[in-house]
Amino acid sequence: MKAITYAFLLGLACGTQPGCSRREDKTDEGPVLVANPRYKRWANFKEGSYCVLRHNLSIAKRVALMYQRATLLEVSDTQVVIKTRESERLTFDGEDVISRTEVIPAMIPESQVYGDEPGPVVKHGVETIRLRGETLQTRWEESGGSLGVGASMISRVWYCERIPGQVVRHNHTTTMPAGKMISIKMLVKYHIAE
Repeated sequence: MKAITYAFLLGLACGTQPGCSRREDKTDEGPVLVANPRYKRWANFKEGSYCVLRHNLSIAKRVALMYQRATLLEVSDTQVVIKTRESERLTFDGEDVISRTEVIPAMIPESQVYGDEPGPVVKHGVETIRLRGETLQTRWEESGGSLGVGASMISRVWYCERIPGQVVRHNHTTTMPAGKMISIKMLVKYHIAE
């Protein structure tokens, strides 16, 4: 599957496709700002820390396998900067590599707290996950909701504070009249810079 097609499908799987918007909560001074959960997931690590996730994306019986490596480039009290590379190969070499840099602010408008998730957390719990002989104590959160026009979305994310970015696993299913789109991300390896 071509990288550009994968990037488009990834946008659909993560709920970041163009045209999606959320209600803006505002005061007379502007939007209400709250702590950004994505910033918190990286802020306690040093520059050079990274995580690698294997991403299986299945749409209408077509499956794409990609790897995503997110590396912490910069940390400050106001933002973190993450470079994400995506590739069909774990070595991240070759023509298929997609690279992007993202600035994640420490504070965001309250209306953006859910980010790429479909809505408020409806279930949560704890679970032990084994990764290459290592035992990780995780907490998971599940969210979901209707997208209208007969479509719905459900997402479950497992977090571990010991991991840069904290995501250990992310299952995301979108059900549409035409079929299902299933996205599964799983931590493959990580590095904590000293």
